[in-house]
Amino acid sequence: MDRRAWDKLAPEFESSVYDIVATDTRGVLSDLVDHARPRRTRDTLIDLGCGIGTFVKAFGDRFAKVVALDFSPVMIERARERLADMKDVEWIVSDIPRAAESLSGRGDLVVCLNVITSTSAAKRAAIWDALREITRPGGHALVVVPALESAQMIAALDDRVSIGEGRAESHVETEGSAQKYFTRDELAEVVPAHGLEIVRIEQVHYPWSEELADGRPSGRRTPFDWAILARRPSAG
Repeated sequence: MDRRAWDKLAPEFESSVYDIVATDTRGVLSDLVDHARPRRTRDTLIDLGCGIGTFVKAFGDRFAKVVALDFSPVMIERARERLADMKDVEWIVSDIPRAAESLSGRGDLVVCLNVITSTSAAKRAAIWDALREITRPGGHALVVVPALESAQMIAALDDRVSIGEGRAESHVETEGSAQKYFTRDELAEVVPAHGLEIVRIEQVHYPWSEELADGRPSGRRTPFDWAILARRPSAG
């Protein structure tokens, strides 16, 4: 999504944007944050693609400092307003690769939720590399990406969802907009290829109401994204 389109969604974010932090039905994200063992007295959280600050609001108080970044100035302004009472938050308007140099090695936990979805392999690689660069050696990265296994389940029920063929078989198109989706096996290769060690991969389930107006189909498990907790090696 380009910046202008993302800007326009800021005023109606809660009703128009799928937000895995708000819809995580099993507390998986909280569990993964706990697993990273943040130290409130010294650690820094960096949220890459923060939107209106949902993750920062939910978990920012577990850290000494928070850096929240989004390429939309309108999103950042809404986040500032919503979290005006939070101290020690640095708000940055920037795309992720461009911010990598100034934020290099600063993040004890670096979060990137449903951002690495471009159909361009080069753009995805740039974000993965920036994510690693921003994570301090020995620190953790928490990434959420759309699950292709879940999209296949949804596509069987909703003809608005189309899964590509051939080279684009992991590209999922919904109402004219295409995004990159990942399988668990692909993530097991992609994450280490960008210099991060996988700690855990989990399914983050969300309600059927996010996908189907009629709610949960009988006998179907709930849809999910993949959440990856990874670590940047101390020597890297």
